[in-house]
Formats: sequence, C-alpha cells, structure tokens
Amino acid sequence: MSEQEPRELPEPGPPSAPQGRVLAAVAAGGALG
Repeated sequence: MSEQEPRELPEPGPPSAPQGRVLAAVAAGGALG
C-alpha cells in the first residue's frame, strides 16, 4: 500500500490527509470484520 494515491488525492494537503486515514480505518475495519 502506498501513502500517495493520485486517484483519490485531489490535492496533497491537510483536508485529504484525514480523509485518507478515515478511509484506511474503514477499509481495515471491514477487512478485519
């Protein structure tokens, strides 16, 4: 997994950082069950 995904990072800044963390958390939670 790469921290830089141009397909879901409109602009490399603070607003996209937390969003990525949330998405990662949700994905991890869903994968774990």
